[in-house]
Amino acid sequence: MEISSLVVKTAPEHLNEVLRTLESFGGCDIHFNDESGKIVITIESSSNDEMIKKMQEIIDIKHVVTADLAYTYSDENQ
Repeated sequence: MEISSLVVKTAPEHLNEVLRTLESFGGCDIHFNDESGKIVITIESSSNDEMIKKMQEIIDIKHVVTADLAYTYSDENQ
């Protein structure tokens, strides 16, 4: 099992659109957002390769300026 936390940044005028897109992702939880366009999320996956794919999908969301990795946890026994 892999769990990662990311700080996603978008322009304030695109915040709601990016939030809706993130909400549609499986295994993605939104924990915080503010009017400046900052969003804190966690994503879960079953493997490192799947995590990398999910992170790239988030980076590729229209209007996402940055998606910075804040924390990652891996448990090979899960």
